Amino acid sequence: MRKHQFVHLHVHSDYSLMNGMCKLAKLAAMTKKYNMPAMALTDHGTIDGIKSFIENFQELGVKPIIGCEVYLMPTAYHAGQHNRLCHLTLLAKNYRGYKNLRKLVASATQHRLYCKPVIDKKLLANYSSGLIVLSGCIKGEISSLLLDERITEAKQALRYYLNIFGREKFYLELTDHGLSIQKKVNKGLIAFSKEFDIKVVATNDVHYVDKDDAKAQDLLRCIKNGITILDKSRYSFDSDEFYFKSGEELAIIFSSIPEAISNTLLIAEQCNISLPLVNEDIQQRSGSLNNYNSYQQFGGISLMKTIFKAMGKSPHAWSRYQKLTTKESYCEICDNLLDGNSSELEQITDKQIWIKEALYYANCLNGLNKSIKGSNI
Repeated sequence: MRKHQFVHLHVHSDYSLMNGMCKLAKLAAMTKKYNMPAMALTDHGTIDGIKSFIENFQELGVKPIIGCEVYLMPTAYHAGQHNRLCHLTLLAKNYRGYKNLRKLVASATQHRLYCKPVIDKKLLANYSSGLIVLSGCIKGEISSLLLDERITEAKQALRYYLNIFGREKFYLELTDHGLSIQKKVNKGLIAFSKEFDIKVVATNDVHYVDKDDAKAQDLLRCIKNGITILDKSRYSFDSDEFYFKSGEELAIIFSSIPEAISNTLLIAEQCNISLPLVNEDIQQRSGSLNNYNSYQQFGGISLMKTIFKAMGKSPHAWSRYQKLTTKESYCEICDNLLDGNSSELEQITDKQIWIKEALYYANCLNGLNKSIKGSNI
């Protein structure tokens, strides 16, 4: 591992409308320039940029990590009252996580508050599988409570996230752009890390590529809010450090807690998604229907029995699918059986050829275009 290697896990492109200024092609080039093995795209409340994101990064041999910085309502909504929104950084660990992220974002666009797409904690819990979660920037729920010195409530919020995601999929997010409020919050987060035995991770909440772009980004926010640059009461970042820093720069900033740097690599290694290459994923179900004839050609239900056996599924689990013979049931199998099972596939120890072939065809049929014929299964 190269010294000071780092992965940006909190980055906003120009798909964060009127907020982020990063072009995806430029981000890919900078990631390659700094020898970073991966980068996560976490636009505000949207994953609209992922197609271009994947294309630009895969072209340069850099792993694209699909994510989103969602707007979270930590408490129940009450009409006519002020309802506080918090930020939360979500990363898709696997294909199931991507699907759940997509469901969260889709739901958020239908439930807006203060003109922002919003999710609540109940929805987050319902679609938590396959996600890795960072506690968020200075506007994250835990960070906001720490900043207000509401320590007991901050601990309660932390316990809630741990209950949903566990210690292996929840990280306390540290940011440092030279702001005093961040230093105060980081001190509290590091204390929580020790008290609750939770990993910390460093991010830079990137909004523009070069440091010189800070003024342009400030102007962009003014246009968004319908105010001028001369308005002293306007909200601004109060820093020109929200740019795409190198691993060396961030290693210096977080020199007192180096594990926050190395944990970015740990997270990146865990995030592995193979998305459809032929059909757009948003049309996956119709694509599955188009593959139904191929499904029948390669053995239909008998093939599914083979897959269940290969995965070590119980007879009880198979009974849910034994009568599924229609096109709709094929899609259900794709959605509920094959999605997100990469970890299960890796655990298969039986090396018989028939398992390999069954799984290969299953992946082809599901539209994943992920051949495992050359694998060591």
